Amino acid sequence: MKKAIGMFVALMVALSMTGVAFACWTETLYISGTVETGELSAEIIAGESFDSEDLVPDKNWSGIYCWVEDDTLCVYVYNAYPSICYHQFFSIHNNGTIPLHINNIDLTYCDLEIDVVISDAAAGHVGGLVLPIQLEPCEYWDGVIVVHVSQDAEEQSYYYFEAEIDITNWNCCD
Repeated sequence: MKKAIGMFVALMVALSMTGVAFACWTETLYISGTVETGELSAEIIAGESFDSEDLVPDKNWSGIYCWVEDDTLCVYVYNAYPSICYHQFFSIHNNGTIPLHINNIDLTYCDLEIDVVISDAAAGHVGGLVLPIQLEPCEYWDGVIVVHVSQDAEEQSYYYFEAEIDITNWNCCD
């Protein structure tokens, strides 16, 4: 009987220790959050223009005119003649909330009598562009379109072209 009582006591001690081992308090925690996305937005702004006639008094017969229509930079050259050169300044403004990349600027025109080069205005109007160009929110990039009318220009012609600008968020992958 002593053996049975000893085993009973040992069993009770073991069970009580097991109960202590399994006893714990529990609580469930919840995490909630809000994600707000940024906005990719840019605008193009037509700037000042001049041509090589501006350097000669009383000889300003032709010109370049530029405007923005539906996010497109439209450029019109009028009364042009061979070997004249025009400069049209423009800006791209990041008016969004995230950085952007200017990946490419394409011109649409069919006139074979003009040469058009787009450059960084701060680079002194020479050469092409080093792309991509990154703009932080609220930053501007200033560019210049240089139009040279070749010797093959036809009389009574006008030149019109548009600039299409490819913009993506700064970390976009192809």
